[in-house]
Amino acid sequence: MALWNGVFPAVTTKLAKDGALDIGALQSSIDRLIGNGVSGIIVLPMLGENASLKLDERERVIRAAVETVAGRVPLLSGLAETTLEGARTNARNYVAFGAQGLMVFPSLGYKTDPRETASWYKGIASASSLPIMIYNNPIAYGVDCTVAVLEQLADTPEIVCVKEESGDIRRVTDIYVDLQDRFSVFCGVDDLIVESSALGVT
Repeated sequence: MALWNGVFPAVTTKLAKDGALDIGALQSSIDRLIGNGVSGIIVLPMLGENASLKLDERERVIRAAVETVAGRVPLLSGLAETTLEGARTNARNYVAFGAQGLMVFPSLGYKTDPRETASWYKGIASASSLPIMIYNNPIAYGVDCTVAVLEQLADTPEIVCVKEESGDIRRVTDIYVDLQDRFSVFCGVDDLIVESSALGVT
């Protein structure tokens, strides 16, 4: 059985009018989502202003989410960094803050080639024991974690899931044909949910 399955909403980080974190609104949103049956929660996604927040703000978000989730569903945090050193450091930090998994973006500062992309994810995976969901959105970030790249990552046990948002529905089939059930595959774009579900995404 897949480690992660079902619906994992990426929760936006709530801010007050002055730009300060609104922890109360964040916690209310998380609690409402869980109450309505989601299977997991992801905080600090890119739409949650991940790359714009300071580390102490990210810590407050993760710790507040841990408190609210209270073990009811898995809690993942987005990990968006420009350097491998920074990504590895914050992977370890997020463990200390209470995250149970990471949704990892490609390097935000450089469009990596396939070899570098595989090295990026392997490097982050070796920094902590947290399971990793790769966020594959080449349309937005210019880096495509292709089936060939996933093949290079298949021997990295911490990498368990791909949030697939390449826009090519055939990619789901290609992943399953080439790698069987090695990775959970999530649909990352709402206008392909029907097709993705028909192809067996978790």
